[in-house]
Amino acid sequence: MTLSDYFNQVYMPALRQTKAARGERMLSGKDRAVRLFGDLVGDLPIGAITKRHIWIFNDELLKLPDVNALTAKWRNLSAKKQIQALASGDLVAATLSPKTVNKHLSGLRTVLDFAERRTDIVASPAAGVRAIVPPEEDTGRAFSTDELNRIFRQPLFAGCSEGLLPKGIQKPGPVKVRDDRFWIPLLLLFTGARSSEVVGLQVDDVIVDHEFPHFIFRPSETRRLKNLQSKRMVPVHPKLISMGFMEFANAQLVRSEGQFFSLAIQQYFNETITGTRQKKALSNSPIMRHFNRTILADADAKADGGSIKCFRNTFEQEAVATIPSDEVRRRLTGRDLKSSVQIYTQNIPDDPIKRTGQLRMLAGEIGRIVYQGVELGHLRNSARQAE
Repeated sequence: MTLSDYFNQVYMPALRQTKAARGERMLSGKDRAVRLFGDLVGDLPIGAITKRHIWIFNDELLKLPDVNALTAKWRNLSAKKQIQALASGDLVAATLSPKTVNKHLSGLRTVLDFAERRTDIVASPAAGVRAIVPPEEDTGRAFSTDELNRIFRQPLFAGCSEGLLPKGIQKPGPVKVRDDRFWIPLLLLFTGARSSEVVGLQVDDVIVDHEFPHFIFRPSETRRLKNLQSKRMVPVHPKLISMGFMEFANAQLVRSEGQFFSLAIQQYFNETITGTRQKKALSNSPIMRHFNRTILADADAKADGGSIKCFRNTFEQEAVATIPSDEVRRRLTGRDLKSSVQIYTQNIPDDPIKRTGQLRMLAGEIGRIVYQGVELGHLRNSARQAE
């Protein structure tokens, strides 16, 4: 039985029978890995696939153009023809990153490991085959001071014509937008959190009635966390308070539950393999896509991979320059803690007194983040929408 036949006739029916247990999600990704293998290496009998074939697959994937950079003309070609067009110079596009290559390898390995567990093959040949990811790969970049100034001088932040002109959100005017679209980028800049963490905040994750107002980043029905250390407290930065965030938060907290940022509308897609309805990431909601594609483009901040993810790198770069303690920087941004002693200190202590003590320390440290040269004075004390 060929790999594609095995995937469709054995692997998928077995998953449907077990109702696609956790760990077998994103089946379209596995389906694409199987199809790419057939195109680039060959739709081989599953028992004839060797480790050498997996390494050939790895090498060919590294030559494959990134589908996100392709127009429909090129996207509809086979993977092999895309590689040939790129090699000949007919197509100019970035190739897949090693991390994306490893996702495809992982998808293929899942199917082969399944076949091994069922004793349909003697041993899975995919173990140990991975593309080398350079230390600097896919880490993104920080926004420059000039880019931040251009971003926060956009009409969305400085005053626009929304409701007055077509596409008024992009045109200067008297309307002061102070809703989710205004606050999400600023929270990203002053918390260093991942975009999924900020957009996925729940009403009860924003604590304003406290000596040290703060955010709690923890798993919820709207988003998971990247690792154990990602569950943490981050104080509300003084600059957010001066811009009117507390007034905005109190208005949002009138609701007793649900999303804090309600304009980040949950979208869904139909899983192509199983036909089940799945949630898209909130960080890919329309208001976030608009910021990534339009606001950043208007601010000339999209070069070299500029995206909303750059806010986290910007915070971390500033933190390295201003916060002496590596442990504090890691606690604020939800990075792994290095020391074997530090792991016994909770990011969110159960004891309210200890929690307040930790927040006091973190509030003092996060206040060091000031972004010298970034002009944000025009955003101060502007919590109310202009009439």
